Amino acid sequence: MLAIYFEDQDNCTRLAKKIAIAIKQFHKLGINATMEQREGNELRFLLTDETDQSDDPYYSFLAALLTEDLIKTKEHLLLKQYAYTDFHLVEEEQRQVVSIAQAIFNEDREDGVSKRLASSRCTALYQAFFHQMKAQKTLFYEPFLTFRMKAYTEIVLDCLELAVDEYWLEQEHQTTLDVIRQTVEQQKTKRRLIYLVHDETFRFYDDAFRELTKDECHFYMSEKTADHTVVGKMEYLILTLIEMSPEYIYLFTKQPDHHTILLIQSIYQERLKVYPFERYATTSGK
Repeated sequence: MLAIYFEDQDNCTRLAKKIAIAIKQFHKLGINATMEQREGNELRFLLTDETDQSDDPYYSFLAALLTEDLIKTKEHLLLKQYAYTDFHLVEEEQRQVVSIAQAIFNEDREDGVSKRLASSRCTALYQAFFHQMKAQKTLFYEPFLTFRMKAYTEIVLDCLELAVDEYWLEQEHQTTLDVIRQTVEQQKTKRRLIYLVHDETFRFYDDAFRELTKDECHFYMSEKTADHTVVGKMEYLILTLIEMSPEYIYLFTKQPDHHTILLIQSIYQERLKVYPFERYATTSGK
């Protein structure tokens, strides 16, 4: 026999319904198990499979169900709690960081770190539930969540740390963008129109569709930036556009979702028009 005790009536009722539905599926497979809901928020299970003396399949079944339920109903609350107690975030910061952490855990990202964390947290929860039930034949649900999930908690904190770092980087990025936008808005325009052609690299053209040489582009850069600061290709492109200060930018590309193009779009907004690369030949007369 196995017993699960609850302090919270809602936890007991919710899981009793889920387990009852799952046990019916067991019966269809010819596996015998019964559940009884007793007073005092207690669930009792009688494992009566005469064909298999091992109770491990039932513990596996319950551990998997309890893991799925905790992730679905409790994880966002735990993430928010740790965001407050361990990272001292205010309400809005908590909301955004928890959203990032959930995206990591839900494997919305393609990177290996996200997949590892998502898989590890499921494994840690499952093993904690399984070993507790197998060893003790009892599970005190709420105390278990507080004191018996160390491995899972460590993974949650690792995920939150990544989410917090990403959040602050995004805030820094947004602040930088705001400063650049303000600079662009306050500048006096030096050119009416600049054409940008994106085909692996970015090429500048004036309003007569004459390609600007590297020296001509370099001329627009401030002396300090040009001579004393080492910048990457993307930074150089953005800085050149800022120094050119065009009223409008027409951009031709096969990759409208390219990260550099999205950055230019976020800076110049309605002053930037993006066209398919095929329009380049028509516009340039080539």
